[in-house]
Order: sequence, then structure tokens, then C-alpha cells
Amino acid sequence: MKYVVLFSVIALALAGCTKKAEKELWQSAVEMQKRNEVDDAIQGYLRVLEEYPNGKLAPEALYAIGTLYQNEKQDKSKAVEFYQRLVREYSDHATAPNAAFMIGFIYHNDLKKVEEARRAYEEFLSKYPSSTMAESARFELATLGKSPEEILRQQEAKARTEKPAAAKNKRAPHAMPGR
Repeated sequence: MKYVVLFSVIALALAGCTKKAEKELWQSAVEMQKRNEVDDAIQGYLRVLEEYPNGKLAPEALYAIGTLYQNEKQDKSKAVEFYQRLVREYSDHATAPNAAFMIGFIYHNDLKKVEEARRAYEEFLSKYPSSTMAESARFELATLGKSPEEILRQQEAKARTEKPAAAKNKRAPHAMPGR
């Protein structure tokens, strides 16, 4: 009986340390990122993933790595790789819709892979139709492969056709009774 109690106490102590250790690894990676130690920060986030693959901070680590590759390392393919892993493994996490959108964005704007961008945006819209980024994804789909000038002309034409319709729907203000 004495050993059972001792084993239980040790198991509880270790379980408490596990969560703290994940947070400590995370915080260390965040601090390295703040100091602009990009490679070390990536290694720190990778360590979170290696030691706690199903941990609470794993999706955050994937997103952070993707962002660092995208913005700091300028390795867009690596960024897509980590964003895809996040969407695949943690599709319900709060960062997944942004990662899914960024996959399409990077394919189109950085890697110039229009068909991959189309598939990514369509997948984004099927998984996250009510996301705050859904309207942007629809716009991106409508303008894939077009030059900025073509997009501008398209937007101007759309504005011209919408103005007359909007004017017809306007009503004259009603006078208030007794005034």
C-alpha cells in the first residue's frame, strides 16, 4: 500500500512537470523569436513538436514555424509545408483557417502556382466557409492569374454595374407625421 501511494505521488508530480516543461520549451522559443534568433526559434518550436506532438501548443508551434519560414527565412515552400501540416493535423484549431488561407496566398503570390492556389482556396472555403478570411479567398479565386491592371478594370466594371442598381433601390426619405 505504501508503494502504491508513493507511486501515485510521483506520477502526479511528473504529470504536473510535463505541462510546465511544454510551456517552458514554448516560452524559450518565443523569447528566441523576440530576439530575432530565427533559426534557434524554429529549432525551439520543433522541439515542442518533437517532445509534445499531441501537446496543447503543437498547433501553435506549427503556425509559428510556418510564419517564420514565410516572413523571416523567405522559404515559402517550407512555410506551406508547415501550414499544410497544421491544417491536416489540427483542422479545428483557431490558427488552422489562417494557415489554410496562407497556403493559397503563398502559392499564388509567391510561388506563382495558380492551380495549386486555386485548389488551396477551394479547400479553404470548403473547410472554413464562415471564416473571416472567406471573402478574401473568394476575391483571390476570382482574380487568380490576373494582373493588377486586370483586377482594377474588373473592380471598376463591377462598381459601375452596381451603382445604377443601388440608386434604384434608394427610397426617398419620408416626412415625419406632424412636422
